[in-house]
Amino acid sequence: MRRSMPGLESDAPLLLVANPASGSGKAPALLREVANALRSDAPIETICHRSLAETHRDLAVHCPRARAVVAIGGDGLIHCIAQHLTGSQTPLGIVPAGSGNDIARALGIAAKPRPAIQELRQAMTWPERSRTIDVLEVRGADFSAYVLAVLSLGLDAKVNYRAVHSTSGWGSLRYVAALVAELKNLTADDYTIRIDNGVPREFSGLLAAIANLGYIGSGMHIAPMADAHDSIAELITVSGVSRTTLAKVFPRIYRGSHMDHPAVAHARGRRFEIDSPSDIVVHGDGEALGHMPVTVSVLPQALTIFAAKENHD
Repeated sequence: MRRSMPGLESDAPLLLVANPASGSGKAPALLREVANALRSDAPIETICHRSLAETHRDLAVHCPRARAVVAIGGDGLIHCIAQHLTGSQTPLGIVPAGSGNDIARALGIAAKPRPAIQELRQAMTWPERSRTIDVLEVRGADFSAYVLAVLSLGLDAKVNYRAVHSTSGWGSLRYVAALVAELKNLTADDYTIRIDNGVPREFSGLLAAIANLGYIGSGMHIAPMADAHDSIAELITVSGVSRTTLAKVFPRIYRGSHMDHPAVAHARGRRFEIDSPSDIVVHGDGEALGHMPVTVSVLPQALTIFAAKENHD
């Protein structure tokens, strides 16, 4: 027996959102495929813009009355939609179609579009297959944003910035190339870090990341212990090491086996205050956000998603 989603009008539209540039331009075709697969479940409305500014504008209008919102794209599009759904009861569905797909990977959503569409149909039919996850609320010197996966504050942010603006490569290869380029000017940055209103501590290192979900950079398992259901975020730092050492440690991040390296440190908390004199562009979910200082707070169970099981592997 088909069940309706609790708290939502049965005739409310299903909002499908795509970025036509995602998936090497395949997202519009996927949008049509998703619409055809779900048309019998609910009326369909669509948003399909290259510009995130236009997408934000239309989401502000359509999200409040949507039965659910489906992202057909990558982490950037999911991040955009999360700014409008966090704190609401409107569920988010994901059909991965980006170059990285780290959010979908961490949430255990099928990597291929067609299995993901099938999972989505099943979840819409059986609402108990949806679940709520924590979200990071980030307030910076010149921005505020919600982050689902990872907030990058060091070398990871620099690599991400270079990779996102690269015109060559795809997926993980783009991030590897960006890392190689950043290694040429490798320097440690100074940070002041305060966790859960404790005593501030000074730190000098290459990488600082706050994780709600475990993956970043197209498959790097930066925080294997991250769990988006425990109301806790993970702080991963890497102290200053040589280029040779970093080059040896880096491949281990994809397996999540870097955590036992002596240069890697881990702390947990619900609130983080971080500052640095370095001119680092803070990134969240792979998107450039702004500058430090930043305050990061965990919002427990702030977003409903269609996903069966979180991926910690």
